[in-house]
Amino acid sequence: MFFTKFGYVIAIIALIFGVLQIAMGIHAINMPAQLNEAGIPMLGNKTSGQTIDSGIYKMLFAVALGILAEISRSVRKKDKAED
Repeated sequence: MFFTKFGYVIAIIALIFGVLQIAMGIHAINMPAQLNEAGIPMLGNKTSGQTIDSGIYKMLFAVALGILAEISRSVRKKDKAED
């Protein structure tokens, strides 16, 4: 039960960070070209494309973890119903 709830919490946090990172990457696209080519310090010296890619990976991780937590919850419910 602990890991199921913990998985949900981590999935939600990862999803929020992924969305924020994508938003920062999209915002960085509108910055002047000199900053965007050299890497933007607020993005950890990554380009806007790399930041958006990283945000997408975080969101995919969050979805996968959320699915695993949901499977865990449904298996637990099934086991309790059989008892």
